[in-house]
Parts: sequence; structure tokens; C-alpha cells
Amino acid sequence: AIQQAVNSYSEAIDNYNKMKPSVYKYDALKGRLLCYVALKDNASFEAQLPAVLDEFEKQRVDIFEEQNRNVFFDREQSVYDLAIDHELEKHDDMSALNYSEQSRARSLLKSLTENTVNGVETASPSPLHPAELQRQLPAGLQVLQYAVLEDKLVVWLVTSNRLEVKSKNIHADELRSLVTEYVNGISSGPGKAGKFQPVSQRLYDVLIGPFKDDLDPRRVLCIIPDKALSYVPFAALISPASNRYLVSDFSLLSSPSLNVLVRATATAKDRAASAETLLSIGNPSFDRQQHPELDDLPAAAREATGITGNYSKSYPLIGPQAVKKNIEQQLPAAGVIHFAGHYVTNQMEPLLSKLILANQKDAGDDDLTVGELVDMKLPRTKLVVLSACETSGKDYYNGEGLVGIARMFLRTGIPLVVASQWSVESESTAELMLKFHRYRKLPGVSSLAALRKAQLELLEDRNGLYNDPYYWAAFTVVGGYADF
Repeated sequence: AIQQAVNSYSEAIDNYNKMKPSVYKYDALKGRLLCYVALKDNASFEAQLPAVLDEFEKQRVDIFEEQNRNVFFDREQSVYDLAIDHELEKHDDMSALNYSEQSRARSLLKSLTENTVNGVETASPSPLHPAELQRQLPAGLQVLQYAVLEDKLVVWLVTSNRLEVKSKNIHADELRSLVTEYVNGISSGPGKAGKFQPVSQRLYDVLIGPFKDDLDPRRVLCIIPDKALSYVPFAALISPASNRYLVSDFSLLSSPSLNVLVRATATAKDRAASAETLLSIGNPSFDRQQHPELDDLPAAAREATGITGNYSKSYPLIGPQAVKKNIEQQLPAAGVIHFAGHYVTNQMEPLLSKLILANQKDAGDDDLTVGELVDMKLPRTKLVVLSACETSGKDYYNGEGLVGIARMFLRTGIPLVVASQWSVESESTAELMLKFHRYRKLPGVSSLAALRKAQLELLEDRNGLYNDPYYWAAFTVVGGYADF
């Protein structure tokens, strides 16, 4: 901590010499805060913290470009972690959760809450306090929110009438290693689940274990992950006691923060009664010379065609029909959007990551990029299903969470997105998605319940081809609680 303080003061002096007074002030305040940590001077830490966080909020306004803002707060997440730990030592569970929320998915929340008046962007409101968020949680929902601190994992259980926190003593590096080992293991291909079962059970014990006896299987379980936990396929965690997968006991949802969860839930409620016109895009006939590394996906065409039978009104765009012009024309009227094809990530320029579409001769710009979704208005869409590889996101920022095309659809105001956590196999994905859409159109079956039923059907078919978690555990529902 002393070395961190020295480094912070060095940065402050450097920024002062470069005539960056606002950054100099922040670095100086942070350096002083870290000195109080090193000295174990809790009273001075508590007195200094509001000034540091006030400078944080100024930086949120001053750093206009979102990626730069996310990078800045990714680096500075440790200050929020110190604040969380400080409140936990005082046994103030609510204040600790409030600091967690102050740091979570703020760029995403800004996009969801900001308004434009006469062409001028107004300031977005601050995150709601957890006490207010609790009052807005549906009775059928329970939330596990995580904070990965340097020497412990913090887990809050939040419902509409309960808030409790527990900690698990595990170093962040050990937790990250467990996550990496398990995800790399089961996502690399079928037949690995048995080998990595001990790791799965260890993760279950760490992540679910603190509240395993408090969770209600009649309620949806929402996971709000932190840092490396963003990569965990929670559905595939195995209970050491029952030897059952978590998906066998719960319908699962994930969300970037409690604030985003509550806002997306409200949007889902508003759009619940809207018509479900389906836009189904399958196996676009892309330029093979431009993308020689990508395979043709006949199963994706079968998937996108097959799901249309569940909807009274649908627009299938398959193969050569899946050109950008046709898709952009149909998007605003779609209640449900299903994409079965290729998604290509650009890690250097995330806004250039894209859904690969059919080749438009002489049109030039064939594909739909993440950047093009930023200002897209989709007021009728209640559900997007991204049946492609790694659509949840490849990379995360501390605090902000995973950054991928699923997040960009959430940013447009869509309350529910089904996305994948690794490179998925086409034939098994088609089977999963055909079942998913069939189930969600049954009376009283929500999208959350439908995905669970589809996953369990693959899992429990012991003689089936696709019961390994490699085939079914990649997909998760992100956003808000919804009845549709």
C-alpha cells in the first residue's frame, strides 16, 4: 500500500508538470488515501474517501469517450474495493453494497439514463441506492452480487425484503486461476466435464456455498459477477453435496449491476404486452474471400428457419437474403430478434466487432458493427438471441464488466439478451435454440424458464449427443427479470 501511495504521488507530480490540474488533484487525493490505508488510519481514510470519490465522479463527466472512461475506472477499481472492505469491517452491509453499485456498469447505466433536450445531452442521474433498488425487485427474484477483493470474495444475497452479506477467504489470484482452469477446460470441447468436476465443485463451494441453504428454487437466481467471475458458466457449476448442476435447481439470469437489473426489469414490464414479430437471421452468405477462416453454417440456416413456426408473424432472412439493407429495414419493427451466424470480435477496436452478414455486391459495407448499434432505436424489441460465438464478450473492464455485442444491445434499451460465453458448436446450438423458442411460446413459460428447460433436455438425455456442458452451458440470459 505504501508503494502504491508513492506511485500515486509520482503520477500526481507528473500530471502537474504536464499541466493537468484535475488529474493531479485526483492522484494527490488518492495517494493520501492509500497512505491512510498503509498506516491503518481508518478515521482519516473515512474522512478522505468522499473527496476521492467526488473527483471520480468529475472524471466520469470529463472523460467523454466511453472506452477511455472504462480504461480509467478499470485501473482505479481498487479504490472502490478499499471502500467496500472498509464498510464491511464496520458491519455496514448496505453501505458496502452501495460502494459496489457506485462502481458497477456506470457507462452502460449512463447510456440507459441520459436524455437529450434540444440536441444537448443532459447529465445522467446517479445510481439508485441499494435500499431503493430492493424496493423495486420483483418478489420472484433473488440476487447474488459479488465483489472480488484482493484477499476475499464478498457475496451479497439481495431480495425485495432481505439483504445479507458473507465473505469467503480466497485470494483474487487463486479465484482467477480456478475460473480460468474451469472455463478453458469445459469450453475446449466435449468429454472434459468429468476431469474438471473437482474445479467446478470448488467454484460452487466458493460462489454459491455461502448462501446455498438460503436460496429458493422457486425464485429466479440473478448473478451479478465481478472481474474474472464474468466468465463463469454458473449453470455448469456442480454442487459438492448433491452432485447436481446449478441449472438443475434454478432458472438463471445475469446482469451487470443491480441498477441495470432494475432498469431492464422495468423496461421488460413495459414491453411485455407488445407483439412478438420475429426477425430470424440465419447463416448469411458472407464473402468467403474476405472471411476464409469462417465456416458455412447449414445448421444455423435450419435453426433460423425452424424457429419461425413458433411465431404468428415472422421475417426469416436466410443465406443470401440476410443482407444489411434487409436487416436494417426489419429491425425497428421486430419484437424478437434471432441471429444465427458468425460474430467476429475486434479486441483492438471493440466498436468494430461485428455480426457477419451476406455479401451485398458493390455495396461495400456488408456487416453490422457494434459501433453501428450505439445509436440504433429499437423501441419494440423485447428479446435478442445471439446464437453465435462469444457474444457475451471476450474482455471485461473492472467495474464495467464484459464488453461485447450483448452489452451493446442492452445499451439500446433492450431488456433481455441471450448470449454465448465461448465458441459454440453449430449443430448442438441449433438443437438448443429450436427447443428454446418452442418452450418460450408455451403458456406461462418465460424466456428464462425456456432456456433452462432446453438446457436440461440436452443435459438429461443420457444417450444424447449433446449432454456435455460444452454444448449447452455457454448460453446465458443477460438483462432484467421478465415474464415473457
